[in-house]
Amino acid sequence: MNQQELELFDLYDLWYEPFWHKPWFWPLVFSVIFLLIMLVLYWGIKKRMKTKQIIKEPWQEALEQLTILKVHEYKSITARKQFYSNLTYILKRYLIRRYGIALESKTDEELIVIIRNSEFPVELFATLSTIFNDALYIKFAHQDAAFQQMNHDLEHTISIIKSTGIHTPS
Repeated sequence: MNQQELELFDLYDLWYEPFWHKPWFWPLVFSVIFLLIMLVLYWGIKKRMKTKQIIKEPWQEALEQLTILKVHEYKSITARKQFYSNLTYILKRYLIRRYGIALESKTDEELIVIIRNSEFPVELFATLSTIFNDALYIKFAHQDAAFQQMNHDLEHTISIIKSTGIHTPS
């Protein structure tokens, strides 16, 4: 064999530059990292804003629910029963949040006894017990409620909430 045939060709004219040595690589990496950080921050802030709801005072929440209750028309007997169920539910939730009394599983009669022994204002207790007693007969004894009575009980409930909640700190 000939010496020329065994000789290897010189490859120094060809060489490979890795992609991480290219001028576009590092700006691209920093841009992707920056975008990922911004995305994670956006998701975190969005999740935190969802969980951080505005906490309303008990009287504010109750008055809003009562204004919604006031708007509806109650033409049938079952709708009037539903009105009193909603009214007593709103009032019970207000008393739970305002006074911190465990009333969740109590009946209306038990609620009246518990409220009598609590710090609830004495001058408003008769009105409160009248509302719950009226509701008891309408919800369970199949008595019909007149619109005037419904409005009367609703207005008394609003006055109870306003007089016990707005001016006193929770």
